[in-house]
Formats: sequence, structure tokens, C-alpha cells
Amino acid sequence: MLRVPQHDKEIKKQNTNNMKNKLINITLLTICFLIPVLPLLAQPTPPQNAPIDGGLSLLIAGGVGYGVKKIREKRKPPPKESFGPTPKGE
Repeated sequence: MLRVPQHDKEIKKQNTNNMKNKLINITLLTICFLIPVLPLLAQPTPPQNAPIDGGLSLLIAGGVGYGVKKIREKRKPPPKESFGPTPKGE
């Protein structure tokens, strides 16, 4: 049978106990979910003698190509300005 609290002290005590239980449950759940994840956050050490290849050579080739394009644009004569058809009388 359910017991109905008769005094304010009993109600406050029940509320305090409920809040303590909730806090304990939340803390335990948080710990249970965080502990298995912590090893996943660790990163392996990089290899000591990693070869510089692939991406770096593509970057160098792209830079050379971009430089050649800019040099060609600089050497090209500027286009003649035309503001539409010129009238025959002028």
C-alpha cells in the first residue's frame, strides 16, 4: 500500500533522495559511456621514416602548372578595347 507523506519534512526528504538517486544514476551512466570511448581518442604515434610522396608531388606539379599559366597570361598582349561597332562616318 502507498504511504502518503504527512509532513513537509517527509516530502523534502523524498525529493532530496530522488534527486540524489537521479544524480548518481546520471553520473554512473556517463562514466559507463565515456570509459569505453577514451581509448579511441588516443592517436597512434606516426612512423619514424615516412616517405614524402604522392600528395606532395601532386602539390608541386599543381604549383608549377599554375606558375606557367600565370607567366603565359602576363606575356599575352592585352585585348583591344572595343565598345561596339564603330559608325562609318567617324
